[in-house]
Amino acid sequence: MKKVIAFITSRKFTPWLLLILTILSFGLMIPFMGYFMDDWYLIWFKHTFGALQYPAYFALDRPLMGYFYVVANALLFNSESPLVWHIFGLLTRWVCTLALWQFLNTLWPKNNKQNTWVALLAAVFPGFLQHWIIVVYSFFYVCLAGLFFSFTLMIRALRSQKRFWLNYILSILIGVYSFAAAEFYSGLELIRPVIIWLVLTGLFPLRKQRFWQTLKYWSPYLVSFLGFTVWRAFFFESMNHAVAVTDQLSTSLFTMLTKTAAKLVQTIVDSVVNVWAQTLNLAEYPSMSRPALAIIALMVLVFTGLALWLKAFNRRATDAQDDTNDSWANQSFWLGAISLAVAILPFWAADLEVSTRYPYDRFMLAYLFGSCLLIAGLINQFARSRTLQIIFLALLVAAATGFQFNQMVRYKNLATYQKELMWQLVWRAPDLEPGTTIFAWNLPQQDYLSGNAITTEIQWTYSTTPVTESRSLDYMFIFLNSPQIESIEELSPNHRILYDFRTYDFKGSTNQVLMIGDNSSGCLRVLDENLTQIQSFTDFYPIPKRMLDAVSISNLNTIIPSSTQKTPPSHLFGSEPLHTWCYYFEKAELARQQEDYAQSYSLIQQANQLGYYPRDLTEWYPYIASALRLGHFDEAAELSSRIIVNDSVVKYGVCQTWEGYFGNLPAGSAERLNAETQYGMMECH
Repeated sequence: MKKVIAFITSRKFTPWLLLILTILSFGLMIPFMGYFMDDWYLIWFKHTFGALQYPAYFALDRPLMGYFYVVANALLFNSESPLVWHIFGLLTRWVCTLALWQFLNTLWPKNNKQNTWVALLAAVFPGFLQHWIIVVYSFFYVCLAGLFFSFTLMIRALRSQKRFWLNYILSILIGVYSFAAAEFYSGLELIRPVIIWLVLTGLFPLRKQRFWQTLKYWSPYLVSFLGFTVWRAFFFESMNHAVAVTDQLSTSLFTMLTKTAAKLVQTIVDSVVNVWAQTLNLAEYPSMSRPALAIIALMVLVFTGLALWLKAFNRRATDAQDDTNDSWANQSFWLGAISLAVAILPFWAADLEVSTRYPYDRFMLAYLFGSCLLIAGLINQFARSRTLQIIFLALLVAAATGFQFNQMVRYKNLATYQKELMWQLVWRAPDLEPGTTIFAWNLPQQDYLSGNAITTEIQWTYSTTPVTESRSLDYMFIFLNSPQIESIEELSPNHRILYDFRTYDFKGSTNQVLMIGDNSSGCLRVLDENLTQIQSFTDFYPIPKRMLDAVSISNLNTIIPSSTQKTPPSHLFGSEPLHTWCYYFEKAELARQQEDYAQSYSLIQQANQLGYYPRDLTEWYPYIASALRLGHFDEAAELSSRIIVNDSVVKYGVCQTWEGYFGNLPAGSAERLNAETQYGMMECH
C-alpha cells in the first residue's frame, strides 16, 4: 500500500493525473457524442473521395493540414465512428498537455512543482470550449504538442552535444510544420529566442556573448519563419483567412497602433482573467437540475482529490526547487508575458477577433501556454503559504473542470438535436428529388450548426448517386440568414442556385426548393404557401422578407412520399429513435399533404392513445384539418376554440385551416354555413 501511495504522490503519477482530468473534463460523455460543424464534411469527404484526397481538399487554405488527416485516418483504419474520433481527440488533448509538461521540465528541471501546476491548468484550460468538434481540433492539438516538443528537442540540443544535430534538425522540422500547418501558432514561434536565451543563461554569463549565441542558434528557425511569413503574405491567399495587413496599414499610423494596442490588451485580459473568471459565473451554468448537481459534485470531487494530491506532492518537493524559485518566477513571468504578446500576430494579420465568445474562442488555444504559465506564476508569487497555493490551484482546476463538463453537456444535447432533426426530416420527407435545396431561416442551436455540415448529412442520407467523378452534390442545405444566400441568384421562381465549396459543387434551381422550420419546443416543419404558412408557425415580427420569399417558392413536390423511407447512416446517427409525438406528427403531416385525411387523423389519435401530445400547439393543425374533412365537426370546433386562446400565431393557423376547409364547400350548403359560423365565433377576421 505504501508503494502505491508513494507512486501516486510522485512525479511519475503526473501524466496519469493529467489523463484523469482530461477524461473528467472532456471524455465522460463521448459515447453519446456525434460530429459537429466542420467535422461533418471532413468525414463525408473522406467517405466519398478517400483520405488521400485530403491534401487537395485543404490546398485552398492550409496546404499542410491535409497530410495530417491522411496519417490520422491510416492510424484509425479509416474509421468513420464518432466514438473512435472522440477517443483519438481525447488522447491528442492529453498528449498536448504532456508535451507542455515535458517542455517545462526540460527548460526548468529543478521546478517540477511549478511546472506541474502549469500542466494541471493547461489540462482543463477554459478559454477554448470547442473541444468536441474533434476531427478539426485533434489536428490543432497535435500541432500545439508538436511546437512544445520542438522546444524540448531544441533545449536538449543546446544543453548536450550528444545527438545535437539529430535533436536540432528534428526540432526545426517539427516546429516549422507545427506553426506553418496550423497558422494559429505562428506567433508562438517567436518565443523561441526567449527560450534559447534562458537556456544559455548558465552557459554564457556575459549578455553580449549570450546575445550572439542566441542569434546563432535561432537563425535557422528565423529563416524558416520569415520564409513562411513572406510566402503566406505575398504568394498564397487563403480562401478563409486572407492576410489583411495592407488594409490595416492603409489607415493612419496612429489609428493602427491604437487599434492594435487595444486589441492586444483585450486579448491578454481575456486570456489571463476572463477565461478563468467565467468558470465562476453562475449564469454560465444550468439552474438546479441533474446536470447542475453533477457539475457541483464533479467540482467538489476534483477540488478535494487534487488538494489532497497537491499536499502530498508538495511535501516531496526538493530543497533545490525552493532555491530556484525566484529565478523561475522571473523567467516564467517574462516568457508568459511575451507569449501572450506575440500570440496575437496571426490573428492581427488576418484581422480576426480573439475572444472568449463562441466561435472566436477557438483562437484561445494560442494563449493556453501564456495564460497557464502566468496564472501559475501568480499563485507561486503571491500565495506564499503552501496551503493557499493548494487552495487557489485546486479551486481553479476544479472550476475549469466543471465548466468544461458543462460545455460537454451542451454538445451532448446538440448531438441529440442533430439526430432528431435528421430523423424527423426523413419521417416527413421519406425521399427527395435529386437537385433539391432545403432552406431554413433559423434553427435551434444554429450557432453550432452550419449549412455545409447539414448538406453533407442530407447528402449522406438521401443520395444514391456517386459524386466521385462529377464532384457535384445531389442536395444542398442553405441557411438564408448566412453568407450562403449569395449562392442564390434571387428568391423567386426560375433562378439558379450555384454553390462551390472547395473541391465539389452544387447546381440547383429555385423551382426545386423546400423550406423547413423548427421551434425549440416542437417538431420539424415543412413550410409552404398553402399547407403550413409561415405566419401560422412563427411569431417573428416583422417576418423577414427572405423568409416570406422562400416560403412562397417552397415546393412540396420535391418530396417523394411513396418511396421507401431513407434512413440516416446508423454509424453516425444511431438507430431510429422511439416513435413518440414527433414521429406521428411528421407522418400525419405527410398524409395531409397527400390529402389522406383518414391516415392523418388516425396517426394523431394513435399518438394520443399512447400518451403523446404536442408541446407546440401549432402541431394540432393536421388533426383539425383531417377531423373537418372526415366530418368530425364538433371535435374540430372544440379543439380549435381551446387552443387559440392568447396565441396569435395559433389563431392565425387555426383560422387558415378552417378557411381551407369551408373554401372548398359549396356556397350556401349547411356544412359551409356551420363552418362560417364557427369561423366567426373564433373571431377569425
